[in-house]
Amino acid sequence: MQIMTFKGMLKILVNDYKKQYEEKMFSIADELIRTRRELREVKEQLHTVSSDPSSPDIGDLAVPTISLFVQYKGFFNELCDIRQTMTVKELLNKLHPITGIPLDHSIRLRVLSEDGLTTLFFLDEELDRTLESYDDDLKPRMILSIEHKDEIDCKRNPRQRSKSLNSTVRTYSYESDV
Repeated sequence: MQIMTFKGMLKILVNDYKKQYEEKMFSIADELIRTRRELREVKEQLHTVSSDPSSPDIGDLAVPTISLFVQYKGFFNELCDIRQTMTVKELLNKLHPITGIPLDHSIRLRVLSEDGLTTLFFLDEELDRTLESYDDDLKPRMILSIEHKDEIDCKRNPRQRSKSLNSTVRTYSYESDV
């Protein structure tokens, strides 16, 4: 029977750790490559939002566009030239596949100021209205934030108390409250 020395055990532990670390790094690198590829595809899809393949003769005319940042949950934030003649419904239909939200779930567009700090209005009320009709309100370089309506409806009212606060049952903690 051979007795393992401390140095030998340490060497085995270090090698095992290196092996696990390398495996984790490979999986992280693969995930980053996959995410970069998906982001590139999303950017390409966002750039096609401004073009309308159903009417090729429009490409010859000077179609008025507005440059807006389109963002979704921090996954992307891309400056896009969007046709002003596009209706809100057409825009929503083009943005649905980009976000990956199923078509049977509704989305809404929050219009934020250029600095992103102030919500100005929402583009989900009048679906047949064109972006051009928002001329007084919609300015270049504003932000269109795509929101999943179902997630918004699920969020609890911030003033609503949680169930645990309404309960008369006392709970005790063994940890210090300091």
